[in-house]
Amino acid sequence: MATNLVKRVPGYRFEDGSSTPATMNVFQHLVLEDAEGETRWYFKYFLGHDHKNIIGLVDEKPFLVSAVLTDQDNNGNLQWRLIRWRKEGSERLCLPFLEKDKKELASGDMLKVFGIKNADKVKEVLDPDVQEDLLVLEEQEGAVNFKFGILYAKPGQRTDDEMFSNNDPSPAFNEFVEALGTKVDLKGFDKFRGGLDVKTGTTGTHSIWTSYHGHQIMFHVSTMLPFSADNAQQLERKRHLGNDIVTIVFVDGDASTPYEPLFDPDEIKSHFIHVNAIVRYDPSRQQYLLNMATKDCVNEYGPPLPNPAVFSHKADLREFLLVKLMNGEKASYSAPVFLKKMERTLDTLLGETQKKFMAGNQTPPVTLKMHEVGQILRVKRIQSGLAPTSRVDAGSSAWAPVTVVDGFSNGTIVCGALWGERVVIATTAGVFVTHGDLCQKIIDKQSIVQLTVIERPGLLICRSNKSGKGGHVYVFPLDLLLIGNAVPKGRCKKFKIGKSSDCHLYAVGEWETETHFSGALKLCVAVRNRVLVFEHIGPVVTGQFKMVQELLTPDPPSVISFCDNNNRVVVGFRTEFDLITLKGSQIRELFVADGKVNPLQAIPVDNEVLLCYNHLSVFKDFVGKTSRNYDLKWTAVPSAVAYHVPFVCGFAAETIEIRTLINGKLVASVPAPGNKYLTTTPDAVLYTTTVNGRVDIVRLAFDVWLSSA
Repeated sequence: MATNLVKRVPGYRFEDGSSTPATMNVFQHLVLEDAEGETRWYFKYFLGHDHKNIIGLVDEKPFLVSAVLTDQDNNGNLQWRLIRWRKEGSERLCLPFLEKDKKELASGDMLKVFGIKNADKVKEVLDPDVQEDLLVLEEQEGAVNFKFGILYAKPGQRTDDEMFSNNDPSPAFNEFVEALGTKVDLKGFDKFRGGLDVKTGTTGTHSIWTSYHGHQIMFHVSTMLPFSADNAQQLERKRHLGNDIVTIVFVDGDASTPYEPLFDPDEIKSHFIHVNAIVRYDPSRQQYLLNMATKDCVNEYGPPLPNPAVFSHKADLREFLLVKLMNGEKASYSAPVFLKKMERTLDTLLGETQKKFMAGNQTPPVTLKMHEVGQILRVKRIQSGLAPTSRVDAGSSAWAPVTVVDGFSNGTIVCGALWGERVVIATTAGVFVTHGDLCQKIIDKQSIVQLTVIERPGLLICRSNKSGKGGHVYVFPLDLLLIGNAVPKGRCKKFKIGKSSDCHLYAVGEWETETHFSGALKLCVAVRNRVLVFEHIGPVVTGQFKMVQELLTPDPPSVISFCDNNNRVVVGFRTEFDLITLKGSQIRELFVADGKVNPLQAIPVDNEVLLCYNHLSVFKDFVGKTSRNYDLKWTAVPSAVAYHVPFVCGFAAETIEIRTLINGKLVASVPAPGNKYLTTTPDAVLYTTTVNGRVDIVRLAFDVWLSSA
């Protein structure tokens, strides 16, 4: 049962772990959102390398676009990385490099990629010193190092004046503080000081400092900052903690002390504090209790608090708190007070850069000079501790792909699915089942281009295709496929679903029962501009799919998907997505684009639909309204998108980009050369990789998020 440590006041979002599934083990896998290794592209890929920068005006406002051709982090394959610099923050995209392409992007192409129209005074910047300006621009979008406040509250204290006046912390508080980091002597301290005085001792003699996966963190501990007996408000202490974005409040007390009064976040008078972590130690159980209070204007961030939100080990609490608070500070940058300040700063810097490099003639730089200037800047940043060196993964290897089929060689893989520990693979040579080193053909000489395994009831649904024509949908009992020889092409007709001739797409709905499906399992089949809806009637093996509805669409669908407990179907066309309510056959526009959409997928997410097209994935509710305050903006156009709670994966040519569903932030880019997405199951995503002609089938596991209990 959740323990409440915080007073529920308006203007805040509260977390106590009660909304987290009890099966989720958040201790095993913590991820830093928008880790600098994934987002600081200019430092990582451009700085000191030959690259192109163009500058200009759009509606009299300055812009900058940078492009570099690099094979770094792309399995040795060249690709274009581009950055658009603007006051709202940088935008990053990847483009494939083709052998026929020139090794320099034209300025017009660089503008076109970002949809920049009517640009004026476009000019290439040749001066290598522009690297300093661009590096400063990138550094404005978030800190590498952090400063967090720690406020000590005694039992019964309500106001911040009382808490800031505490000068004699308990052993429990001291033990908690020293678990977070190392007690350091401030005089002469040569690492990140977080604004504290390291020369004359005006901010105290000691503090708590730590480093975590490339980040340095200085804690502003209230009891370690100077105390003034003549100042009831303790302004020197408030000056430091009040200017922090994140504060930890340690509420003291023993087992006999009730959790009253509850901590009131409004009692801390600060325009800057947006994230409060409230900690209390229970000595009777030797556990730390944790609650969070975050201002409503801050986007949601992870990881979720465990259920229950208690920590028996200080090391677990430290690791969880550091990741949670770093993600919380990053999320706070979207709050109006910080966002407006960042936009003003970026706007000013862009204007200064535009004036500096638009004037006068420029001498084309020598590549060596560009390299020298960039390397000097890189060394300076590393020596100062400001280099973006953080890693996404805060625990063991966060995303560890496991090869389940090593070197598959039975034809070109078209699609696939998991069947327990087996993998079902459709290729140009037929359909195979692999298990360990064994590989058995189960369907012979049939061109299968789409398949689904419904494991517990034991059905294989698949679609054939003829070149230039449609195909058929078939339903096979799984047990039958493992008996004897492979099903020959001629015998497949026995398992064909009637009225599915000439189909080009199908979708399977959700199901609940394991042995009897009457009305529960639904299937929709696209045949030209018709969508046919089927229901499974009768027992699994002897039952059959019966057509119950026919829907007409304006064009042949390229995407179909069930949602809303199989009561609605999302249909994607060339320029829009529509939502069809099966009862009454009502059609509603869900999303209409200005230009061509290239619909990729429509993925149901509870009471929403994730519509995937081009390099975007957007959330819509069932009336077509945008249901979240963020979109998923993939850095490269994906060939497939997979949803696996709480992540969404975008499959680009050489990498899998993983974003959290909590706020859309990037948490990992997993190398996956020549990948092809196959399927998603409750505990994994299955795909293929191809390296030097060798094809492996790979499983990206997510069960680290689930408790082993």
